[in-house]
Amino acid sequence: MRSTAATATALTPRAERSTGGTARRSTGSGGVSRPSMADVGGREKTPKTGGTGSDRSAVGTGGWAGYNEKKAERTQRYPTLDVDKDPVVIKFAEAEPMAFIYRHWVDRRPYTCIGEECPLCEAGHRAKPVVFYNVITVDDAVLRVWEMSSEPTGKVKKQYDKLAGQDKTLDDPDLYFVVSKAKKDNGFFEYDVDKVRAGDLEDETRLEPLGDDDMEQALRRGLFTEEIIFVNNKSDLKEAAEKLSDTDD
Repeated sequence: MRSTAATATALTPRAERSTGGTARRSTGSGGVSRPSMADVGGREKTPKTGGTGSDRSAVGTGGWAGYNEKKAERTQRYPTLDVDKDPVVIKFAEAEPMAFIYRHWVDRRPYTCIGEECPLCEAGHRAKPVVFYNVITVDDAVLRVWEMSSEPTGKVKKQYDKLAGQDKTLDDPDLYFVVSKAKKDNGFFEYDVDKVRAGDLEDETRLEPLGDDDMEQALRRGLFTEEIIFVNNKSDLKEAAEKLSDTDD
């Protein structure tokens, strides 16, 4: 692992906790292939209600602040791993990705590719792979979804392959990872995914390993599954394709 002086400064130690937690494991084959999601429908619409005695719980109040808060809640249905200026220490909650998709970006909006007969693909727009992993951030013991683009996916896959040669997995109870990123000269971000053993974690990052209570807290609602992924319907994709500009891939 690289020098951890900057890492240790950026990370704040948590309250004292017990050690020896064990992450849940999952089994399955490694690698990522392009899924076919042609038959997956979009979000089901909820019938409108009204009149006397209708359910008023759907009516939001509180001005623009309340609107923005509710919009954020509905848009972000699960906590994600965000790596910004400071490195983040994580523990993989499972050995394998829980899902993978191809995603289009049009006008800064994401659209899940449906594979066959995708209007955006037919318009020549390029979809990019996204790998979904359940991870736990060590500083707050929160289960999050890491939506990995191709760059961090390559780094994680490299660690995965090295561990497989040692008959180990990413979610090994003794393993943690420090994730960081930096912008390269070409404007793209490059990730580092550095392995740290539990016994060295405090010295390297000033964070203690997750204990049994931490693991129980993080996993109390179970691991996230592919059901969290919103898949656009064909009409949504067709509408996005009609909005493509010359600058879009």
